[in-house]
Amino acid sequence: MIIDKKGKVFGKISIIDILIIAIIVFAGVLFLYYQTANKPIPPPPVGQVGNIRITFISLSRPDELAYKIKKGDDVKAMNTEKVYGKVIDVILTDSPYYGYDLDGKVVLSAKPGFKTVTIVVEGRGRYSDSKVFFNNVEYFKNKQLAIVAGRVALWVSVSDITKL
Repeated sequence: MIIDKKGKVFGKISIIDILIIAIIVFAGVLFLYYQTANKPIPPPPVGQVGNIRITFISLSRPDELAYKIKKGDDVKAMNTEKVYGKVIDVILTDSPYYGYDLDGKVVLSAKPGFKTVTIVVEGRGRYSDSKVFFNNVEYFKNKQLAIVAGRVALWVSVSDITKL
């Protein structure tokens, strides 16, 4: 048998001893996890801090959402609530729609009730010749992310980044 009459496993160690060892190991793992998991991420070791202009574009947004974004609104990352900067310009254009005409040809027209929203934001970030960081996250053209502009949540793509 594995456990004898005295409650020892293989006649050498008791079940209570095994539980105490398991608790000590578990506490050690938790201690190491909390020592390493809660440390802040150091800033990236590239470039210098300065003003950056970043342009976001969001296709086919309903008119009622598009018109709610105003100059001066804060723009934040949706998942972290960290601020990129302030809206300095909002450009609304007709949302493209491809359809067929009566002859069966593909035509481009405006999608009624929808706008393409371009948001120009200025904020502070870290940059070098090849990289741009906001809040220790790297950004580049065509990166897709979720933002909150004012009180409007949008799925956007980065269309341009320039240092000022």
